[in-house]
Amino acid sequence: MNGFHTYSFDEIAQRHDLTAHPLLEVVEHFGEADDFWIAGGAVRAFLLNLPISTDVDFFFRTPEAFDRFVAKHAPDKAKRLAETEHHVTFKATVGDKNYKVQAIRIGYYESVEACLDSFDFTICQLGVHKGHLYAGQYALWDLGRKKLALHKLTYGAATVRRLLKYSTQGFTACQGCLVAILRAVGENPAVINSDVQYVD
Repeated sequence: MNGFHTYSFDEIAQRHDLTAHPLLEVVEHFGEADDFWIAGGAVRAFLLNLPISTDVDFFFRTPEAFDRFVAKHAPDKAKRLAETEHHVTFKATVGDKNYKVQAIRIGYYESVEACLDSFDFTICQLGVHKGHLYAGQYALWDLGRKKLALHKLTYGAATVRRLLKYSTQGFTACQGCLVAILRAVGENPAVINSDVQYVD
């Protein structure tokens, strides 16, 4: 898929003094496989060298991969924090820290790039899979500038909620971002009515 950049996860960690970041421990704890990966806020926290304060979101190639992951890591439904048609959320202890993990089933993706292409804001188009760090075409640029730029609008109400959330984290939505959201809603008003609780 065009427009995506791929880097060595370990080299990025070493080059930018991030080898002690908890994301590396999380990746090691859950292991790596062809059919799932981490994307979104936890990877953004890694690149900004911030604690992982959001959910750690896992995405999958197939429903079967999702089912295997949940059966392995959250087999007891009583211990799950939440379960909806879009995700299963559970607590995982990694080392001496607890993380809220979301196994996402809002969609399944043939590749990390296809997954990241579905995200709304460019700063969310970040993933880690099998030793590689993936970034959308403008993800690192916009992340460095703390800029909110719209990539794609699928769930309008959720994207507006997330825009407000990111603005409290120091990200700025320029006029172009707001115009892009309004234009997307104008072209397809149905997107604003979705009740999906978007991830990240």
